[in-house]
Amino acid sequence: MLEWKEEKMREFRVKFIERIKRAEAIESFRFSPENKVEFAPGQFLKVFFDELNKDNKDLNKYLSFSCAPEKEYIEVTKRRSESNFSQRLWSLKKDDEVLMNGPMGTCTFDSLHEKVSFIVGGIGITPAISIIEHVLENNISSDMRLLYSNMKEEDIAFKKELEDWNNQHHNFQIVWTVAEGEPKDKKFFKGLIDKNFILEHLSDCKERLIFIFGPPKMVVVMKNICLEIGCDEKKIKAENFVGY
Repeated sequence: MLEWKEEKMREFRVKFIERIKRAEAIESFRFSPENKVEFAPGQFLKVFFDELNKDNKDLNKYLSFSCAPEKEYIEVTKRRSESNFSQRLWSLKKDDEVLMNGPMGTCTFDSLHEKVSFIVGGIGITPAISIIEHVLENNISSDMRLLYSNMKEEDIAFKKELEDWNNQHHNFQIVWTVAEGEPKDKKFFKGLIDKNFILEHLSDCKERLIFIFGPPKMVVVMKNICLEIGCDEKKIKAENFVGY
């Protein structure tokens, strides 16, 4: 079993390997590091496209690891936008070098928790993927339940991977919901995650470690709901995904 120690942030260089389409406007980017990058499932890093001015918020951004730490590569995932950072990311060619810094973040998983849940909105799925993949590939017995909300079915990132894990592993279950339009897939619920949705699909939420990942407003609302229904604040880990 892997034991995670708090890592000091460090700069490292990586070479771009490939891009993988995850949804209509979402892609993953895989990189080969010079040396193994140690990080805990759920952490994030910083990508620098302007090395001379590292405070340049336009070209230097934070992205979550979207793969298990055991992989030989490191992966980040982003929704495409019109930002300069996004354009630089999408213009990468094979073997292009990129400077990164990390790992960072305390919304991490350890194997001490028998029951874990994720309340996720949109692109907030990325750190959840890192944790879920780590748990399943290492045969950790933690029972995991994911509530995953998107605006439309076309927005759902990692849909195939999540469906495969759901079908192949008894300790992982997904509850899907979409806010707009009538879902084509009948297993999807329609609407937003709210108090009743959480009580219905996470009836044992007071027993679980709860990760909340998504847009800032959603994270605040979900955390307040969890506290309102009696979840232990010490067992709630939240990460905001500010527009990038």
